Amino acid sequence: MSTYPLWQLFAAPADTSMLAYGQYDPVLVVLSLLIAIFASWMGLQMAGLANDRRVPRAIVLLSGSLALGSGVWAMHFIGMLAFNLCTRVEYDPLITLGSGLPSVAASFVALNLIGRDQLSRWQLLAGGVLVGAGIGAMHYTGMAAMRMSLVLHYDPYVFGLSIVVAVVLATLALWVRYGLRGFAARLGQGRILLLAAIVMGCAIAGMHYTGMAAARFAGTVDQTSSGTANANFLALSITCITVAFTAFVLAVNGLLRYRAIFIELRQTQDWTQEMLSTTVDGVITVNGDGMIEGFNTSAERIYRWRAQDAIGQHISALIAEPAQDNLLDVLRAGRPGIAQQTSEVLGLRRDGTVVPVRRTLGHARLGERERFVCFITDISERRAMEQALRDSERQFRSLIGNLPGISYRSLAQDCRPMVFVSDAVERITGYPAADFTGAAPLRSIDGLVEPHDRARVAAAVAGALRTRQPYLVEYALRHADGSLRWLWENGTPVADDDGAVRWLDGVILDMTERRAMEEALREAKEKAEQAAAARAAFVANMSHEIRTPMNSILGFTDVLLDSPLSPEQRHQLDTVRNAGRSLLRLLNEILDTAKLDKGAVELEITDFNLLTLIEELSSTLSPNAHAKGLQLDMQYDPQLPAWIRGDELRVRQVLTNILDNAIKFTEHGSVTLKARAVQGQLHFTIQDSGIGIAADRLHAIFDPFTQADASMTRRYGGTGLGTTISRQLVELMGGTIRVESTLGQGTTFHIQLPLVPGRAAQVRPGLRGEAQCTMARACSCSPRCTRASA
Repeated sequence: MSTYPLWQLFAAPADTSMLAYGQYDPVLVVLSLLIAIFASWMGLQMAGLANDRRVPRAIVLLSGSLALGSGVWAMHFIGMLAFNLCTRVEYDPLITLGSGLPSVAASFVALNLIGRDQLSRWQLLAGGVLVGAGIGAMHYTGMAAMRMSLVLHYDPYVFGLSIVVAVVLATLALWVRYGLRGFAARLGQGRILLLAAIVMGCAIAGMHYTGMAAARFAGTVDQTSSGTANANFLALSITCITVAFTAFVLAVNGLLRYRAIFIELRQTQDWTQEMLSTTVDGVITVNGDGMIEGFNTSAERIYRWRAQDAIGQHISALIAEPAQDNLLDVLRAGRPGIAQQTSEVLGLRRDGTVVPVRRTLGHARLGERERFVCFITDISERRAMEQALRDSERQFRSLIGNLPGISYRSLAQDCRPMVFVSDAVERITGYPAADFTGAAPLRSIDGLVEPHDRARVAAAVAGALRTRQPYLVEYALRHADGSLRWLWENGTPVADDDGAVRWLDGVILDMTERRAMEEALREAKEKAEQAAAARAAFVANMSHEIRTPMNSILGFTDVLLDSPLSPEQRHQLDTVRNAGRSLLRLLNEILDTAKLDKGAVELEITDFNLLTLIEELSSTLSPNAHAKGLQLDMQYDPQLPAWIRGDELRVRQVLTNILDNAIKFTEHGSVTLKARAVQGQLHFTIQDSGIGIAADRLHAIFDPFTQADASMTRRYGGTGLGTTISRQLVELMGGTIRVESTLGQGTTFHIQLPLVPGRAAQVRPGLRGEAQCTMARACSCSPRCTRASA
């Protein structure tokens, strides 16, 4: 076949008589189709093998491409041999061999696409075009290798149709693998693979024979030869070589896969052995005779046997009585139904000690050999934890049982269903604890609350759930016997791991007895207050009734003392007058005490001259001090304002009481009153050199009628109510009073009152000069001003 321009390849001769026609050998046609299907099937097998990660993907795809490409090339060559033109046909060896390259490339593209897990529409279409173009390129390159006396032309329409057929059938072949994946369960992978191979083989053969139908052979037939010599022999040889080559490729890939599987199996065995060595559970392998064949590291730790010593021993050496007999029965039975069991037994260590273990037996039959696998778990720590948990629960229940009230955990729901409630609920409510718990409790605490308290209890619980804060509530509850019980409840919301409040934990105490005691105390208090009020009224009335005749007695006594009397009579009248004055003073103090107890004393706040008050105290008390030979000193701080604001009458009464007691309990020496400002307070200090107060009696000095001891009482009399009234008045004015004393050396009282400067009152000029003179006399002595001395 001579060369000519490419455009003439599609130019058919005008004289149809110049065309030569050939015939197909049906046997070779069928053989070519089978070769295409077989090669496609092998290629798809190799594509599936490429997904196996244990085998190198590139090697599998390359070898599969060679196998499928050689099969496509063999199909084409056998198909060419099946066509007989009645003329001698030879093939250019280089072009013939080169025609296999497009088929190999097309096969690589096809297998690479089929080997993917997913394939998009554009990838499928592009793959079909490339594969169809590769098959077409292989076909027409192979036909270009023909050497014969005829000239080869192509019908352009059928030529194009052959390319379309190749692309469409190649796309369909690629789609079959993915399109029928949903039917894999019903058809099976093998059938889908065979169907895809048939479609692929038909695509290869269809393109070939469509391309042959497009061929037009023009020229004079060489009658000296009648076709290709030994066509059947060549076809059979090519078939055998193709099948052998394909089988060789498959065998090589099979060996690679076997090697990968062998390496993986060895790694699995090593991993399994490593896992058995590092697992926490002991693993012991035993044969049908009960002899130990395997002993891992954990088994060594549990039983304290070394593996080399334990292997070869009977399994009964590891089991304490009476579990040995049970294990031996299982081994003798040798039935899987008996062997697959789990039990907790006592294991026997090498040193003779026992350890609690959980034993799981597994059974397997390898041919005629029996195998048992014992999985051993050391449960000694779990047993210890369970015992500790039981002890803790026992202690908790004992603690809960000894609590005086009800301990509970309830759900954070309506009616608060109880998850747990202590047995004390029966003592407090009269109903057993079982009535309050369970999926459908018979009753609830909220249901026993008195109706008038239920809303208040529900509001307290709802507020605690909303704010997640503890709550306290008291309410009345109706006992099973009909009696009313008063309860005190303290609860706390409890959240789960997700932060949602699910429970309420709390305690309920029976406050019935306490409430009855409080009620009794309240009634007793009311009765005592009524009695005190009656006593105060009686004392006030009696004091008024007694004071009226007492004033008459004192008045007539003073009248008699002014008349001529003998010394004895005068002494007796002085005694009567002094006793009357003491009694009158006591009556006044009783009246003041009654007023203070009732809270009836009201302060009259005015501006008064403190210096004048001290001068008047000195004038009033000096005769008493003079009669006992005592020095009475009055010291006034010049920094103090002359006028202050307060209740002059109550200040005078307090100072008079304390000074009068000081003079009363002082035999010799002096009594001193100091007035000064200390840290914004008016500080009075009254100091005497009298008998003093014992340390153990100092705390009771402000109690009514207090004295150091009985002998002093007989000699001096008691303190009466003066100190008691003084303390009450000082506290009423917002001040404090305290005492310091040393027995036999004297006593000092400290009185602190609020210092509020006052305004001087408007006085007549004569009185003003007298007041200024008096203040000057008070401040003329330094460092202290003596007001009076006796």
